[in-house]
Amino acid sequence: MVIAKCKDPMCELIGEYEEFAFGGCPACGNDEYYVIKNAGKCDCGEYFLWMKTYKGASIPVDIAGIKDFMPRLFNNRVHTPHFVTCPNADKHRQKKGAIKNG
Repeated sequence: MVIAKCKDPMCELIGEYEEFAFGGCPACGNDEYYVIKNAGKCDCGEYFLWMKTYKGASIPVDIAGIKDFMPRLFNNRVHTPHFVTCPNADKHRQKKGAIKNG
């Protein structure tokens, strides 16, 4: 999924790229925005960024508060895992030892 985030610090709207591509930010009209390619959208309605841990696992991270979208490793002092803020986090948890179907 490709999403965009407005660069205006007073707005910082996050949405799907198509909403921004023709005319800029739908909320404030700013034509400067970040394009974020390694993103997803949770069933809670929030967008997140996929990052890698130092062990190579993928982790969904809240986009709010991220200032630089260059790919880098997850840092728990800077990034907030999405499952910390997601109201549906329990629904997405796996039991220890469970094998994910898929």
